[in-house]
Amino acid sequence: MVRLHQRAENSVIVDDTDSRINWIQSPPPNQTCATVDLTHDLASVCENSWWTDDTIFHYQGSARFTFGPNTSFTFAFKGDSVGVFGPELAWTGKGIFDIDGGTPTTVDTQNKTAPHYRVPFYTTSGLDPMKTHTLNFKYESSQFSETQSSRVLVGIDYITYGIPDYSSSQSNPSPTSATSSVASTPSTQSTPTPGHRVNLAAIVGGVLGGVLGIALLALVFVLCKRRRRRAQLADRQVAEEDPDITTVRPWRNSFLPTAWLPSMSRSPSVSQTRVQKGEALIAPPPYTE
Repeated sequence: MVRLHQRAENSVIVDDTDSRINWIQSPPPNQTCATVDLTHDLASVCENSWWTDDTIFHYQGSARFTFGPNTSFTFAFKGDSVGVFGPELAWTGKGIFDIDGGTPTTVDTQNKTAPHYRVPFYTTSGLDPMKTHTLNFKYESSQFSETQSSRVLVGIDYITYGIPDYSSSQSNPSPTSATSSVASTPSTQSTPTPGHRVNLAAIVGGVLGGVLGIALLALVFVLCKRRRRRAQLADRQVAEEDPDITTVRPWRNSFLPTAWLPSMSRSPSVSQTRVQKGEALIAPPPYTE
């Protein structure tokens, strides 16, 4: 049985210019809603619309802005977490987020102290990574003002979502495992684990080592046997070439001296038996105490 284990998470960044973000707007007819710089007059932009602010402070140099009242966006993704980033400015305000139409969360993006960019407005995690989710946003219409000097904006810079990085590994079957049925393969097609490969290599190495050891011992035995045969053959050749060389034999008992006592009438004599070597007669050495 195969069980999936989460190793890490890959984060995907989706800029405001990405077509996967569905910007929902309903600008008044017969009006031009141009791309503007927030440092310029906002009179050229329209209500119920999104426009682009191009500054170097935003990710990839741009962000989408709206001052409502009926503006929103949706973003579909498949992952286990999602986050929305944007600027916190003195004239930015509130937006409402939810996932899959669930419980809404109101976020206030206003910062009167100092401007901040690429701030995480809204983040959530623990989502089902096998399911496609929808991130929903809408402008908080209660803060809308038609007066240009009182307009409250909300800016969206980029979205991130996390994709789990799974890897499969062998494990014992578990009746309570929710992931055991997600991806499984027949046991006849399972891939051997690294531990199996290590054991097989050890077995093969041991067999080869034993065979080589036996072969080495056999070689040493053959060489020693050949060396002994060569030595015996050399001795035999020398004996055949020189007939004077005889094999040394031990002395007979008759060659040993007889013990002499003072009461004896004469000193013991050494046997006159001779040892023959070739044609010469050699007397045995005299006995001395």
